[in-house]
Amino acid sequence: MISHDARRRRLLIGASLAPLAAALGACTGRGEAASSGDAPHAELTVLTGFEIQPWDAMLDIAAERGYFDEENLSVTVQPGLGTGRNLQQLAAGTAQLAQLDTMSAFTEYSKTLTGFQYQQRDETDQGYDNFVLVSLLHRSLMAAIVAKASSGIERPRDLHAKSVGVIPGGAPFTLFRGLGVAGRMNPDDVQLVPAEGSLLNDMLRTGQVDATVSFVGEIPTIEQAIGEPVSVIRYADYMADALGSSWGATREFVDANPDVVRRFNRAVLRGLAVAAADPREAGRIWYRRHRDLQDWTEELAIRSCELVAGYFQPVAGKPLGYLDDTLLARGLALLVSLGQAHEALQLSTIVRPEFVE
Repeated sequence: MISHDARRRRLLIGASLAPLAAALGACTGRGEAASSGDAPHAELTVLTGFEIQPWDAMLDIAAERGYFDEENLSVTVQPGLGTGRNLQQLAAGTAQLAQLDTMSAFTEYSKTLTGFQYQQRDETDQGYDNFVLVSLLHRSLMAAIVAKASSGIERPRDLHAKSVGVIPGGAPFTLFRGLGVAGRMNPDDVQLVPAEGSLLNDMLRTGQVDATVSFVGEIPTIEQAIGEPVSVIRYADYMADALGSSWGATREFVDANPDVVRRFNRAVLRGLAVAAADPREAGRIWYRRHRDLQDWTEELAIRSCELVAGYFQPVAGKPLGYLDDTLLARGLALLVSLGQAHEALQLSTIVRPEFVE
């Protein structure tokens, strides 16, 4: 994991997969975006999902290739700190758009609904309901359980009587029980060890835990940190209905600035299409703009982008980034079945698909 300090700064940003590139070009409806040069200039502060990671390269691509400029947008990117804190910043008005874990967003909204019994809730955790999702970034959850390859841990049921380092909160943690059910593992037989994200690699390296919860894109730096190959249990292989991240904003901002949201989506999704179709180029662009992050080299950044590229697949017949009702309903149903969302939650109250063209 990369230290927080390395990322706490503002960034002002104004063909191995050729068949996929063609498909994404068709899904976005353009090889070149329609010009928004006559649109009023807008300044935005946006938050990543968690810190600055290579899978955020869509933002760097949109900046470097002028996609934001074409939409007459000035975009300041700040490192996010997870869905809960990102929602706090949206509510406070310190950011206008933020990456939100879609599954965690459903849970946060459910906490505000009468009658929802959430086991991991404390008295101060009231949830958030003043937000909507405006585009989908990752069709599948990128979370994974990572263990040393020498440990023999390759499937969920291999975690029996083992310890797993986790960051409390967020979909990887809250969906661990669902991973167990899907992977024929009893979650109660696994010791979950809460820890700060910056400590997890050392805990794995020194044997304090048998495995850690992480994200697929972090595998290159995890292997570098522990000095050996890892085995990976991908949530997506066992929980296909678990969704990844979306872009979200408050209702007030979206209602007052629909054209700005549409233009931001248009630019950032062009960047996402490039990252999905050419992850090596995405990794090079990202590293060029973030070479000060100590744990990353260009090759590690490229490998990270290659590992996550498949998570950007669009829904057949839909534009890249489109918030598909069927996909979202399956993800919500999964959460309801696990007690992580309220059955009364209506997608129409939280999803605004009209901003993706």
